[in-house]
Amino acid sequence: MSWSIGYDHNWHRDIGYGVPATCDHPGCGKEINRGLVHVCCAQQPCGGDGCGLYFCSDHMYHSATQSSIGGTAKCLRCLYDDTPFEPTPDTAEWIEHKETHESWAAWRAEQQLAQRRQAPMSEETLRLPRYAEADPIEQFAASSDKPDCSCDHCSAFFKLGSTHHNRLCDVCSETWRRNNERFGQ
Repeated sequence: MSWSIGYDHNWHRDIGYGVPATCDHPGCGKEINRGLVHVCCAQQPCGGDGCGLYFCSDHMYHSATQSSIGGTAKCLRCLYDDTPFEPTPDTAEWIEHKETHESWAAWRAEQQLAQRRQAPMSEETLRLPRYAEADPIEQFAASSDKPDCSCDHCSAFFKLGSTHHNRLCDVCSETWRRNNERFGQ
């Protein structure tokens, strides 16, 4: 198992030594990563006595009864059993990596699909014939040959001049591919 990249369900953010970050101490701004070496109490998130936030060495402390050699360092709030700091947002570098790197393409498609399914449609859109029976993404996914995509999502991408793979947007393409794998079409 690698600690390069993971997800912290408590703080709702990416973690691991492969994730560039900023120290979670308010106003610090020092560049770190979200690896185990920087997590409060040297615990994986939500484990042990730590808050699960990440700090530079300047903002990790040892209690008076604890040795700095071999003892686990805590953030200032955990040292005094106080409520955790607010976590810092993801760095611009990390956001750009997730938005552009090919290794995150499937994740981006999943996120777009989830957002699309959660977004309420207007009354006018719902009255269109193609929405009367099923969601167009599901219709495309169920078809054995890929038609040109005509969903609102794809129409917006076409207007922006985005490149489409196999005549479908990334969201529809990914849904179609997954359903074909699942149902063996």
